[in-house]
Amino acid sequence: MLIEDSTGNFIEDTSVCNGADATTLANLFCLVPMTTFWASPYSRVQADPVKAKIIAINERGSSATSPENTDLVQVETVPQQMAAPTEGSDTSNLQIQVVWSALSAP
Repeated sequence: MLIEDSTGNFIEDTSVCNGADATTLANLFCLVPMTTFWASPYSRVQADPVKAKIIAINERGSSATSPENTDLVQVETVPQQMAAPTEGSDTSNLQIQVVWSALSAP
């Protein structure tokens, strides 16, 4: 599988979709985790389109590279992790004030 990076170059990556893998062979497809696109070398960000090309390889050799997909999906982001809430200054023997920071939209 060739996946487009943030500069428009396609990089071959058999670790995310390897036709020799038993699961891929049984399913006749492979699933690429979204985390693959966030990390190097792809370094894609939220709303970037995901483009890929496929090369089939077997004991007789490699196929021609497919055209890039036209039905694009967009990269999603990892949700932010909320900071631990803290005890507020209005906490007393009669009440507990819990303070937290709201997450901001990406």
